[in-house]
Amino acid sequence: MIKIENLSKVFEQDGRRVAAVDGVDLEVGRGEICVLLGPSGCGKTTTLKIINRLVVPSGGRVLVDGQDTALHQNSVIEPLGESDPHAAYRAFAVANLAVAVDPGECGLDSIA
Repeated sequence: MIKIENLSKVFEQDGRRVAAVDGVDLEVGRGEICVLLGPSGCGKTTTLKIINRLVVPSGGRVLVDGQDTALHQNSVIEPLGESDPHAAYRAFAVANLAVAVDPGECGLDSIA
C-alpha cells in the first residue's frame, strides 16, 4: 500500500517560492490502480517523482507498506517485499505516459 500524508513540494523560481504540490493526501491499496488527472502544472509528475524518491518533498510523508520512504537511502523506492528491482521504474514510466494523454483526446469534455 502507498499512503501519502500532507505531501508538499516548494521550489524556488525567480526569487519566489512556488508550491508544486500542496497538502496532498492519498491512499492506494495493493493491487489498486490510481490515476492522477489534472491540467498541466498542477503537480502530477512532481507527486509521482516524490513517491519514487526522485524528488525530496518539502513536507509530509510517503509510506510504502507502512515504511516511511524518507528513511531509505536509495533515490527510488525499492519494491518492498518484491523480488523485482525495476517495478518502481516501470510504474513511474507507465504513469508518466498516462500523464501525457490530453483528456480532450480521450473524448472527455470536462474533468469533475
